[in-house]
Amino acid sequence: MMVATILALGGFGKTGSVPGIADYFTSDCNSSYYLEGGQQPGQWYGDGSKALGLRGAVGRTEFENLLAGRSPDGHRVLSQSKEKRRRFYEPQGGDSSSEKEVVAESGAGRTRRLHNPGYDLTFSVPKSVSIWWALADRETQKQIDMLIDRAARQTLAYVQDELMLGRRGIGGLHQERAGLVVGMFHHYDNRNGDPQRHVHCTVLTPCLRSDGSWASINGAKLRDWTRTLGPMFRCQLATELRELFGVSLTNEARVGGKCAAPFELKDIPHELVKHWSSRREEIRQELARNGIDFSNATASERTRANIQSRGSKKQSRPLQERIEDWRKEAMSLGMELPDVSCRGLQAETRMGQKLFDRLVLEAAERLHQNESSFTFRELLKEVCEACETSGIRGRDIARRLERTLEDSAEIRSLGPRGREPAFCTQRMWDLEKKLIDSVDRMIKRPGAQVTDRKLGGVLKNHQDLSIEQIEAVRVMTQGEGSLRGLTGVAGAGKTKTLDVTREAFEKAGYTVIGGALSGAAKEELASQAHVKSRTVASYLYQLDKSAMEKLADRIKHDAKQILRAAVGKQTSRPASNPLNGKTVLILDEVGMLDTKLLGRLLHHAERAKATVILAGDSKQLQPIGPGGPFHYIEPRIQSGQLLTNRRQRHEQDRKAVGLVRQGEAKEALENYAERGRLRISKNRTQAEQALVKQWVESGGVKKPEDNFIFTQTRQEARRMCGQCQEARQQNGAVDRSGGVRIGEEQFFKGDRVMFHKPDRTQGIENGYRGTIVNIKGDTLAIKLDRRPSPEQVARGHKQLISINIKDVPEGGLTLGYAATTHKMQGNTVENSFILLGGKMTSRELTCGQDSSAGTLLFVTTLA
Repeated sequence: MMVATILALGGFGKTGSVPGIADYFTSDCNSSYYLEGGQQPGQWYGDGSKALGLRGAVGRTEFENLLAGRSPDGHRVLSQSKEKRRRFYEPQGGDSSSEKEVVAESGAGRTRRLHNPGYDLTFSVPKSVSIWWALADRETQKQIDMLIDRAARQTLAYVQDELMLGRRGIGGLHQERAGLVVGMFHHYDNRNGDPQRHVHCTVLTPCLRSDGSWASINGAKLRDWTRTLGPMFRCQLATELRELFGVSLTNEARVGGKCAAPFELKDIPHELVKHWSSRREEIRQELARNGIDFSNATASERTRANIQSRGSKKQSRPLQERIEDWRKEAMSLGMELPDVSCRGLQAETRMGQKLFDRLVLEAAERLHQNESSFTFRELLKEVCEACETSGIRGRDIARRLERTLEDSAEIRSLGPRGREPAFCTQRMWDLEKKLIDSVDRMIKRPGAQVTDRKLGGVLKNHQDLSIEQIEAVRVMTQGEGSLRGLTGVAGAGKTKTLDVTREAFEKAGYTVIGGALSGAAKEELASQAHVKSRTVASYLYQLDKSAMEKLADRIKHDAKQILRAAVGKQTSRPASNPLNGKTVLILDEVGMLDTKLLGRLLHHAERAKATVILAGDSKQLQPIGPGGPFHYIEPRIQSGQLLTNRRQRHEQDRKAVGLVRQGEAKEALENYAERGRLRISKNRTQAEQALVKQWVESGGVKKPEDNFIFTQTRQEARRMCGQCQEARQQNGAVDRSGGVRIGEEQFFKGDRVMFHKPDRTQGIENGYRGTIVNIKGDTLAIKLDRRPSPEQVARGHKQLISINIKDVPEGGLTLGYAATTHKMQGNTVENSFILLGGKMTSRELTCGQDSSAGTLLFVTTLA
């Protein structure tokens, strides 16, 4: 359920015009709505409304004038500069009283409004509360209505008093309190006729500043706050319900310690909640059609899905009739009218400061799962969600949180992030400080060096290196400090450069080892640059062990070797610290390492006096975990620079990738569009269909290993894999007979597959791809794309492997025609097809693919 949404008012009404918007909210209003039909008349709210003399019911004329940015009587302009007034109003026949809306050309035959009428901030109550209201007696309904209205007004009061939505100066640099002009409209059902209590708070553009002047409200900031205002509204409403009615509340749906759904009333049957949640299911299906998972959808994505999936408004009947129908419907389902009667009034809960501090810290740690810092707004949202059933009002939570942040020894202020103050936990601060200190010390400490004579001898054997590759090798082998780097664009010859660097260090007597976040990336480093490599997790598993753990491992190892020797089996030496003063550690795709992982690894390298080379690109894919430390480190260390794209064969492709990397999105998209490489669709379904069609035409059916699809989410990848499999089946490239099912997917002979779990016994790493060449019973014969290295051959690993489906772990094997860009980071294909659009679209995601022949972008427009 969308408990708080926001939408520009220009999207309402049949035309989106000011009269259309006014008609949408006011035409059906009737003071006798309960017995005669229609909706309850709106009510004015806000200091701006009071200053304009607006109290009580919302009148059509005043509302329409304010939507147009004028005073209620239409004689003054309240929210535009002189220049915008001139452009916005165009007198008709010399009569200034008949001003009309003026729109400006926006290209592509579209027009844009020069004035935004305002925003519809909608608060919906939890479904169980709507059901209780629908089935309760009239007196109880009025009391619930009063509490819903009070919760909405208290939340708007916070918006008015604390968000500083008024602006002054160039670009609205100076922010101040804004007296709001709001029309509040209470509605009782959704478009399918299900009971759904919600309040449309139409926050109009004109706002009153402290000196009595008028300005345009900061709508962008209001949008940012919407997802926080929803939990604040729920906390207020839950507390009011507990105190007035003594109801029992529950909030059991949690994911990772976080509330995954709003609070509900314990005494309302779940079957009724599910039965009257038809709009929720329609919105879920609309999101799915656009490739968006409901649980991860942003507020704007859910709002768009709401608009796209909603039908026309049903004819308004008297509310009394609708209530009678709901009661009959509940009885027909075998549901007795729920008893949510008063169980004894409850005083406001007094949560102790220690418990509140703990909730705040837990919320901060949840935010740190993805980001190294957070804003007050983001933290308040998390805390309110955790406190919904705790009996504390939203505004009280905000005040307590402010005091906690001022006094807390566990959370630090970082100064502004954009125009909002940023914070982090002391734990994250210590992690980043430890990383920075390690970096600073390693920059100053001398590292591994290769003499000119030995380096020259190595370079003589590699005449194919470019000038910038040679210079990069020199920096890495002869640079200052024990922390160096290699950075550059995709396709610039990084692997070859690292191979020559490895050879030079080894000639000078150093041991070169490599590491990467994923198993596939470390195998790429091992096979192409001939650097013996492990995953970062594997290194840290060994390096992080305490002295006692290492002693226990040694005892176990020695005991095992004694037993092996006793039966005549070969023995091995115990594992030792892989880092020392004669070690050079090359970390590939380092831009994907978060603060915690990279900080721990550099700490161990510094203690061992090893030399570390960080290879990657801070402008490509970023870490999934908190922080992007390579952004900070890259400009501080000596780095080889590879800026020439040598892989992509066509000049325009190289130019387009360069534009994306530089952040020149408009120019890059124009480049792709001019060459027919950019396709725009109205929804996700159409984009996916167009993508698969082009994938087929480009040779995807015959050579799927050379034509790969990059998505943003695993759900999208799974869906695209299924469509590609079907296309190959229709063309006879996949044998439909004798297939096997693993999890939710069916596999056939000829299918492409991808591994998502390692199997070191067969030399399989996470991210490996291959082709099913035979199926016999429950056994799959798969030819891997990777050819085993000499080290892998020595360990008995082969290119053709055999696996039993019973041995495949959950999620360990999927179809391999598509994958997320994060999953494929560091892999190269001939042709790449990228599905863009949505909240994850970014420069880094678009740069994350690597193809030789070219790239096709498929963008979804949810308009």
